[in-house]
Amino acid sequence: MKELPLFDAREPIACTIEAGQRSGRRDLLQQMRAATREIERTEAGVLLSFPPSADGLFEQFSISEKQCCAFFGFRFESQKLRWEAPPDAFGMMDAIYRFFSDPSYSVDDLELLVLG
Repeated sequence: MKELPLFDAREPIACTIEAGQRSGRRDLLQQMRAATREIERTEAGVLLSFPPSADGLFEQFSISEKQCCAFFGFRFESQKLRWEAPPDAFGMMDAIYRFFSDPSYSVDDLELLVLG
């Protein structure tokens, strides 16, 4: 049986983060990248593996990110975070994969793509 997607395809592909929150979110992304042990590109997103000590960091990020990007979907699976998006946001998921897998890809590059 195929699992239902985590994302909400009814939500617009838009980020509503306020300018004052961007710096903190950028910091969280950089901390998550430093803590990520493995990343896998999945059919609808990415699967990030991390140590138990980073549980709170990944949980904090997913809760905050869901508030400003309601189209994303998140699920924790034993030191793994599954992060998915609807097909119209697969370009974003490609950039997220690149951010976590390529140290030369900056948070600025990611932010430009996501925020336009």
